[in-house]
Amino acid sequence: MADKMTNDQKLMAEIVSRKEDLIQLTQDLIKIPTVNPPCSNYLEICEYLDNRLKSSGFQTQMIRAKGAIADSDKNPRWNIIGRYEGKNTGDCVHFNSHTDVVEVGHGWTTDPFGAELKDGKIYGRGACDMKGGLATSIVAAEAFIATYPNFNGSIEISGTADEESGGFGGVAYLAEKGHFKHVNHVIIPEPLNKDRVCIGHRGVWWAEIETKGRIAHGSINSIHGGEAEQENDYTGLPSPNVPDRCRIVIDRRFLIEENLPEVKSEIYELLDNLKENRQDFDFEIRDMHEVHPTMAPKDAPVVTTISNAIKDVLGKTAEHVVSPGTYDQKHIDRIGKLNNCVAYGPGILDLAHQPDEWIGVDDMIDSAKIMGKALTSFHSVD
Repeated sequence: MADKMTNDQKLMAEIVSRKEDLIQLTQDLIKIPTVNPPCSNYLEICEYLDNRLKSSGFQTQMIRAKGAIADSDKNPRWNIIGRYEGKNTGDCVHFNSHTDVVEVGHGWTTDPFGAELKDGKIYGRGACDMKGGLATSIVAAEAFIATYPNFNGSIEISGTADEESGGFGGVAYLAEKGHFKHVNHVIIPEPLNKDRVCIGHRGVWWAEIETKGRIAHGSINSIHGGEAEQENDYTGLPSPNVPDRCRIVIDRRFLIEENLPEVKSEIYELLDNLKENRQDFDFEIRDMHEVHPTMAPKDAPVVTTISNAIKDVLGKTAEHVVSPGTYDQKHIDRIGKLNNCVAYGPGILDLAHQPDEWIGVDDMIDSAKIMGKALTSFHSVD
């Protein structure tokens, strides 16, 4: 007589049994074109998630980021949080995914919002960044609840706005309103590969630099900052002027070992030297956006728990990485005051924002198993 399945085996089997549902959920999310900008369909995707989470027993709240950067009546910033209460008190685990996607761009060979399934891959804008991760976290949580209905603690799943443009109408707003005060662990299913735990990200300094000189006769007409572009039907030639000013926007990424004043001083020193040695030269710098680097401790509970789950499920040691870009961990850390936060999810980062973006179904299943396994540790179930 065969041995009975352990609860852990039941959980793994439960996740596998939901494969078709996971595919359909991912496809449904991709088919809602939440392109940022113009930031349309935020309400539609939140309503879809609202119906899905309620049907699984979650209590939900729809939250508009009233007054946040870019929120308007024309393009309101809608977010959703779903919460499932366990039978007894315990830790709250929060899965956070952004619902917005970047523009489509050129070079696609599939419909960007068709969500075509081909050879085990689902194609579409946002497939890996990060609607596949969102779907994975939902299925992992639902499978865990089905396997362990008497678990202790709570599980939250959020879909938030505007991560691609800074997250101010999404996670930043929720953190400012105190929605992470009760949370113990945060997992952001960004596509950093299923065998890696991303413990942080780099900082960013965006600035507009305008250099000022003296207009002169001759050679170079513009670097756009020179003469204004003419109308499309204009057939004449530009006048031959060296422009007296030029404006550029820089995007300087920096490591946690650097600090922002030092990063800025590099540019200021360069331009100050030019000002001192070049007649009629001057400049202005206008800060546009700043993000400080963030990093969870390598021994933080969420880091060790997911790392152990990767070892158990995949049989390999998890790699700890730092994202070359930024994501909403910055707001959870600095505004929400919770540094027990990581990015972990299925998908290959290099595919994000690219034509023919895709997410692998088997990778989502593996990541769902790892998320489910982590939940068993967070909620202390056998």
